[in-house]
Amino acid sequence: MKDTPTVLVVDDNSTDALLIARAFSESLSCTLSAVTSSIEALKYLQHENPYSDPLDYPTPDLVTLDSKMPQSGKWDVLLWIRQQPELKTLPVVILCGSADPTDEKLALDLGANAYHLKPQDFDEFLSVIDRIAQRWLKQ
Repeated sequence: MKDTPTVLVVDDNSTDALLIARAFSESLSCTLSAVTSSIEALKYLQHENPYSDPLDYPTPDLVTLDSKMPQSGKWDVLLWIRQQPELKTLPVVILCGSADPTDEKLALDLGANAYHLKPQDFDEFLSVIDRIAQRWLKQ
């Protein structure tokens, strides 16, 4: 059994990925992995090279997912996760810049557990990540 929860951050913007990781590390003790493409996210989740070692790349307890990822359809990673029996209940939280209510509705309809806008202020960002951690990660 893992001592700390694992979070997989999927965001094509490396600055946003670092910000999300920093916010999680300030919110709780967890193992963080970040990938910057849908292809990398799928390789990670399938434990394919270079993510084949489950000790270095454990199955996450939570995925944060940007809605607009290059090299794939908008919701491909979310749809793939929800089709996998072993990942079907994995919490997936959308963290994105789109305030479009149709995006939020579609994400939730497709199986996202929550949808949050990325705040511009870091203190606000910490608050959002803390709420996500409290809701979706049990420690």
